[in-house]
Amino acid sequence: MSLLTRVDSPKALRALEAAQLPALCAELREEIISICGHVGGHLGASLGAVELIVALHRAFKSPVDRLVFDVGHQAYAHKILTGRRVAMSTLRQEGGIAPFLDPAESEHDAFGAGHACTALSVALGILEGKRRQQQPGDVVAIVGDGALTGGLTFEALNHAGTSNWPIKLVLNDNGMSISKNVGAVEQLLRQGPRPFFEAMGFVYVGPVDGHDLDALADALAAAKRCQKPMVVHARTQKGRGYGPAELDARTRGHAMGPYAVSGGPSTPLGVSGGSSSPSGGSSIPSGGSSIPSGGSSTPSGSSSISSGMSGANSTPHELRDGKLVRSRGGQRTWSDAFAAALEMKMERDPRVVVITPAMLEGSSLTRLAERFPDRVHDVGIAEQHAVTFAAGLAHAGLRPVVCIYSTFLQRAYDQLVHDVVLPRLPVVFAVDRAGLVGADGATHQGMFDLSFLRGLPGLRVQGPVWGDDLPLLLDQALGSGGPVAIRFPRGTLPAGPAPSAPGVRWLADPPGAALSLVAFGSMVLPALEAARGENWSVVDVSGLPLSEGLVTRLRAARAIVTVEEGTTRGGLGSAVLEAISDQASPPRVRVLGLPADRFVRHGEARAQRAVLGLDAAGIRQSALEVLTGPR
Repeated sequence: MSLLTRVDSPKALRALEAAQLPALCAELREEIISICGHVGGHLGASLGAVELIVALHRAFKSPVDRLVFDVGHQAYAHKILTGRRVAMSTLRQEGGIAPFLDPAESEHDAFGAGHACTALSVALGILEGKRRQQQPGDVVAIVGDGALTGGLTFEALNHAGTSNWPIKLVLNDNGMSISKNVGAVEQLLRQGPRPFFEAMGFVYVGPVDGHDLDALADALAAAKRCQKPMVVHARTQKGRGYGPAELDARTRGHAMGPYAVSGGPSTPLGVSGGSSSPSGGSSIPSGGSSIPSGGSSTPSGSSSISSGMSGANSTPHELRDGKLVRSRGGQRTWSDAFAAALEMKMERDPRVVVITPAMLEGSSLTRLAERFPDRVHDVGIAEQHAVTFAAGLAHAGLRPVVCIYSTFLQRAYDQLVHDVVLPRLPVVFAVDRAGLVGADGATHQGMFDLSFLRGLPGLRVQGPVWGDDLPLLLDQALGSGGPVAIRFPRGTLPAGPAPSAPGVRWLADPPGAALSLVAFGSMVLPALEAARGENWSVVDVSGLPLSEGLVTRLRAARAIVTVEEGTTRGGLGSAVLEAISDQASPPRVRVLGLPADRFVRHGEARAQRAVLGLDAAGIRQSALEVLTGPR
């Protein structure tokens, strides 16, 4: 009988014999591989954290003890072990299991962050709340090593180290964020992290083999006893247990679409200690590890990470072959097209440089980084630094382009305002994943960038409709002399060439139009389809602020429907309403967009647009209601 069918809670996990745990870990890996094969998901980090999560739930008693994960990429085993195994087939789907952690979904999900670098700050707050209210339980922050590059983590380390609170920091160190880690922190973790953490006020244990259940049990037991801030440094292998992920040198199978899994053994893999090196990984020097019992002493030496078959609690596990799928059938994405336009500009203008906060893969910048290694700057998971670094580059006379997701730019809003917009520096922001992103859900939906960017003086926001628009918009932005944001959606490019150069485009302009559909970016094409066969005009506004000529025409319109893939407050619709607000008899206006009173959860983006009335049928229906409704 499968062990997983018997383990539906952390309590059931703790009831198992230690000798059963390697087999449980093997079943967890098979389950994660199968789930991601069917529905896609964050495969690599979750495979690498299997033993770590099993050991955490053995050492600590959730939910009394709170386990705070940095993001949720590493937490699929946690979801399976906390009663959600059967429902995991609905992962990332409408009404199904959330892509990241969700306290509304389970009492074992301590916090629902969907971005990195938050766990230690949150854990400190929860711990202090427990102490003040005399509530029992420990608090553990499980932080990936990529998150150590973020300023928020350093701020929390600075606070925690002098707090003298018994906070537990488990460092899941696999040398990766999405792709390989960069910078001095990565070097620090390889060359000797003990002095750093001890200087910050932490008791340090490690490096511990993050796939050796016995070593993890000892280290976490010591953390449980420790009454001071303590770090357990566990080295793991991202993608462990699935051959194609281990051999994927760029991301180790980070975020996948559904993929094929073929049967039959490949490379043998142990689930705990041994002597050989992991496939696709790197060997770590072995040695002893003394664990402090009271919290004041510090360990010496280190332990090894290996994937051999020896060791007291080692059980064979076989890698399976298969094919990982990241893209939609090889179709060109908006990210691909922007990167291609950027490459052309970099060829012609040596002043153009690129900054990305650990998103080389997601923003399709790997080719540029290989071709222009000294002009593409991956600054790690450090969005605030990315923006202010770009400000410095622009101040020095370069033309920086910050390639950043919409929801990641939110994290650097203060830097955007004070360091770029206020001094009117010529920084271009390539705002990727603007609008609905589908399966990644509420934490990643690009709902707010139009609203939070539109109100900044001197910043222009552009929105391409066709792939052909991107090179021209980038040319205009780089030559503008001030800050510009070019926002584009997640997904593949629409078919067909642009009918004209980007700018205010009246794509349908019949005489005496009964209604004007005013659309931004990705919403222009469904607006055009909605207007087919009707006496309606369709205008691509191209950018915000609205041009004076467009405002003049809109003020003379009979009825207006605005359409944007951003929240209905503060964006395009608000701009149009402001422009006509002083008229004695303004046109009727309907504002269509993403809801302003709630977040949009995970699901299939196309279906969500239909539900929200942002497909052609929904836009058409709203337009008809405006025309037939009371004045």
